[in-house]
Amino acid sequence: LAFRYLRNEKLDARNNFDITRAPLRANNFGFNFGGPIRRNKTFFFANSEWNIRRTTQPATIQTLNAAQKAQAVPAVAALAALLPEPNIPGTNLHRANPSSSVDQNSQVLRVDHELTPTQRIFWRMTRLSAINKGVSGASFARFESAVGPTGHSLQHIWTAGPSILNEARLN
Repeated sequence: LAFRYLRNEKLDARNNFDITRAPLRANNFGFNFGGPIRRNKTFFFANSEWNIRRTTQPATIQTLNAAQKAQAVPAVAALAALLPEPNIPGTNLHRANPSSSVDQNSQVLRVDHELTPTQRIFWRMTRLSAINKGVSGASFARFESAVGPTGHSLQHIWTAGPSILNEARLN
């Protein structure tokens, strides 16, 4: 089974605080499949999914004008220099639409096996790879974060009787 979900600015309404619609590209797509390896004994399932998103978010911050930056004491002058100049006339406000992006990929693989009519085991692997980019704070400093965790599970289920069940799992 394959799937795709698409979203863009042509399908979205304008933000109340924006003059025009902000650019947006959001794609979520992937596939999954599964089936028997050994009839009525061993089965598998696999899934892979991607999420790719490009957008901007409106942001308004209060900042310092050139005269205020010039009056900054030496201890904070370097920090004040990082602040953007006001761009809304007659105010100390700076308005921007900084861009951000998300690139994610995840996979799941699972195998189930029936050892006996009363004992079953399964193994599962999950993996995520993600890179997020954007801006943060009053200085609109760029950031990039990446994660890539992988997890494994192994479980044994034993049905010892009509009212007795034993499960053991390693994660």
